[in-house]
Amino acid sequence: RRWWCIQARTWERGRRPGTENVALAAGFAAAARLALDSMEADSLRIAMLRDSLQEGIEGEFPEVIVNGDQAARLPHILSIAVDTDKRKLEGEMLVVNMDLKGIAVSSGSACTSGSVQPSHVLLAMGRSEPTARAALRFSFGRMNTAADVRAIISALREILRPS
Repeated sequence: RRWWCIQARTWERGRRPGTENVALAAGFAAAARLALDSMEADSLRIAMLRDSLQEGIEGEFPEVIVNGDQAARLPHILSIAVDTDKRKLEGEMLVVNMDLKGIAVSSGSACTSGSVQPSHVLLAMGRSEPTARAALRFSFGRMNTAADVRAIISALREILRPS
């Protein structure tokens, strides 16, 4: 018994030896191949959704600032912030109200996800602390549609409607 434990650590990097799940590995390889084959078309479609959302937001909400470089960015992310010099509000209120409308968003930047501190990235971009706290990050995926963009704009219209 002791010999087996020593050998197991040597042969299996400390894990119990066993049979590899070949079917699972083959399924993962097939899924990765399918994703790679459609990646370029998906990226273009998703970028169009992101741009459509950005245009809709900029057209309706003058108090909203788009964060980040407009040319060098990922196709599936849109980061915005409410300019708190133009409109006073709490950032967490935005996240909670979007969630209540069935729309999942994140606040701040990915670097500070889950933190109560304002994003150091947004602060470095020149956003004030209250504006950095009033940021939302939208992430798009393969399953998103133009109807989702319309739903987001509609939800923002209700949440940000002048009080």
